[in-house]
Amino acid sequence: MFEIFMLYLSIPDRINFLQLGRYSRSGEQRFRRQFESGFDFFSFNSFLVSPYMGKRNAVAFDACFIRKSCKHTPGIGYFWSGCAGKVLRGLEVLSLSLIDADTRMSFHLKATQTPLANCLFDNQLTLPDWYAAVIKKYLVQITKALKNPSKSNFTPSTGSVKGANL
Repeated sequence: MFEIFMLYLSIPDRINFLQLGRYSRSGEQRFRRQFESGFDFFSFNSFLVSPYMGKRNAVAFDACFIRKSCKHTPGIGYFWSGCAGKVLRGLEVLSLSLIDADTRMSFHLKATQTPLANCLFDNQLTLPDWYAAVIKKYLVQITKALKNPSKSNFTPSTGSVKGANL
């Protein structure tokens, strides 16, 4: 995986499997197979962040709207845009980060694409319920990344998050 990050920084043009094969010692097919399997970015980012975390930390999450006009983008739908103050067509991503209060820095850990409203409805979930489920899923791993879970001062602020028994 380290080789792929280095190639992303060094390839001057468009990055695709053919270019990755050209600029590396491995062939194009190796990269195609490697991208078919998943990569745990959360653990990778947690590993990179853990040496830089101080004693006073907080967990933050933010739903970010990305405007898209394509017709074939997976997950495209209508989501709330805080900047525009209305519902727009595009994508929404829930971003989880770890904040170090001593250095006033935020470290990104995970981004998860928000499912469409009809998918949430089919699973009998509301959007706040889905947010709470994602936070609950990664909160245990975040506290492990802090190396001292007893000092994690996470205070739920919404009813759904409180109902998730965090």
